[in-house]
Order: sequence, then C-alpha cells, then structure tokens
Amino acid sequence: MKATAKKAADITNTLTTIFEGLPTDCSVCSLKNICDEVEGMKELHFGVGASGTPKTR
Repeated sequence: MKATAKKAADITNTLTTIFEGLPTDCSVCSLKNICDEVEGMKELHFGVGASGTPKTR
C-alpha cells in the first residue's frame, strides 16, 4: 500500500508542478516519467492519445 500511496503522491506533485507552470520543457523535468505514465493511463481509460484526439481502433 505504501508503493501505491507514493505513486499517487508523485502524480499529485507532478500535476501541481504543471499547474504552477514551472517546467515547460519536459526533457529537463525530473517528473517526466510520471507524466508519461499518466498519458498512458489517459490513452487506456479514455482512448485519447497525446495529441488530445480520440484514438481510432
């Protein structure tokens, strides 16, 4: 359960960082791996790709 809680906290911190507008260059951000994972979850759950458009099947 600790691992799940840490993952949730990491995702929350990533979103907070994005909303604060700090790093805009993903290649230098230490939280890029979490953002990539969130994008993957969006694709899985909502069928939305990185461009924000629905994926075609």
